[in-house]
Amino acid sequence: MRYNVSQLLLSPTGTSSKFQIESDSEIEDILVLGGLTVSMYKMHEGIWVDILGQGKMEATCSRCVNEFEYLVDIQGEQQYISVLDIDPNQGLDVFLIDDRHELDVQELVRQSAIVGDNVKKLCSDSCRGICAQCGIRLNDSVCECVERTTDPRWDALIELTKGEI
Repeated sequence: MRYNVSQLLLSPTGTSSKFQIESDSEIEDILVLGGLTVSMYKMHEGIWVDILGQGKMEATCSRCVNEFEYLVDIQGEQQYISVLDIDPNQGLDVFLIDDRHELDVQELVRQSAIVGDNVKKLCSDSCRGICAQCGIRLNDSVCECVERTTDPRWDALIELTKGEI
């Protein structure tokens, strides 16, 4: 996902360029689906890059511990600065355009997918999880455990209140 931006760097401020990535590509454990749009805008200092698309990731369900694939929105923006225009002693944490006037959007795509990711991952909204007593997956089968209506940590308090009310 490298782009030569030498012509864009020579263009006047405000000039834009847009690319469409049609084929699927893999970045670490993210499958970036075809149709990712990369928009670039020449700025006074460097190039502003917007990305928009979708990807697939694998995860473990927070309730039933099954592996599943899910879609994640990839939306991000970042300023890229030419390596020729910065002082290497500054130690800036920026995205760079290399000395061949190429910029790589792969890291921006990866970070944007992670930021757009859900914290609590569920294989489905109706996932029933696992039984807290026997560990059986409740989506696949029914367990024979007696379901408690209260948390066992409240048992002592319930015993104290039985006769006083």
